[in-house]
Amino acid sequence: MSYFFLALKILLGVGFVVFYVAVLHPFAVGLLYKTAQKERGTGRPRRAVYLLVCLAALLLPLGVPRFLAPVRLFYAAMAVGLILKLISYLREHGWPARLLDPGEDFFEFMSGYAVTYPERPEPFEDDESVPRPAALARRAALVYALVGSIAVLDHSLGLRRAIPLFATNAVTFVSFVLLLQATQDAIRVRLLGKGLKPELSLVDLRLFWSKTYELAVSRTNPMLYRWLLRYVYVPLGGRNHPARTMLVCCLLGGVIYEYMLASASMRLSGLWLAYFAAHGLLIFCESLWRPRRERLFLRLGERSLWYQGLVALLSLLNLALTLAVAQLLSLGLDQVIRLH
Repeated sequence: MSYFFLALKILLGVGFVVFYVAVLHPFAVGLLYKTAQKERGTGRPRRAVYLLVCLAALLLPLGVPRFLAPVRLFYAAMAVGLILKLISYLREHGWPARLLDPGEDFFEFMSGYAVTYPERPEPFEDDESVPRPAALARRAALVYALVGSIAVLDHSLGLRRAIPLFATNAVTFVSFVLLLQATQDAIRVRLLGKGLKPELSLVDLRLFWSKTYELAVSRTNPMLYRWLLRYVYVPLGGRNHPARTMLVCCLLGGVIYEYMLASASMRLSGLWLAYFAAHGLLIFCESLWRPRRERLFLRLGERSLWYQGLVALLSLLNLALTLAVAQLLSLGLDQVIRLH
């Protein structure tokens, strides 16, 4: 009986995801597109329609049954992506008279993969080297098999009971990053099949050997990092007001992730808000030490053994900090998808 209900949950979850991808998302994009066309023709702004579509998208997870928490998380993530894409498009083109400038395909952008505009898939140039889809597909399959094997061994042998909590949360974080990498490779294979550049960046595995903590954070979620950098950090003053801009970026990122976690788990925990706050505090502390570090690097010289050793030491320190802060992220994910 338990296997029957498990299969039923999986079928329901897949059905909800397909319903969003095939029906709800195109309907929302089409509604925004028609509204933009009417605004361009009449010149009368209808900002309320955009606001209502965004609010409706944010409320989508509430219509999913409680036992389908991963699907609620998917709906929340897609709703956030839709809103961020709309904001970035309006920031680039104005609101609302210039929303449909000649030569700009609003529908294509809103239905695309990238959050930040204009970074979207484009055709390859004649002299560009094309990555091999077969290699990306093999890597994705290998990662899926590896993470699946770890999950099966953990479930069958009860490895979590014999390993400290810190180590299990670190493994959870690494597995989550690897799954994002595999998903990224799978989408890149699809883009290559259409003759487009695979520029989608969900995660960057170089976060595990970054020599600065800010680099590690930017590689953990490159899409949100670039969006916050372009539309929040720079307009607020950037490095001229580092404390204020960093605080606002971390607060906004924490609110976005906290919304997704609360939508999926149906309770407000504050874990991911604390996760982003820890990021902001560590980056701010690192920024205070940055001038001394750069002077030290210049004094040592890039070819010296001391320079290479210091870079390796800083990379290990940033890896330790990343895994330590990831404890909050692992605890938050564990509320949505039970990983034990």
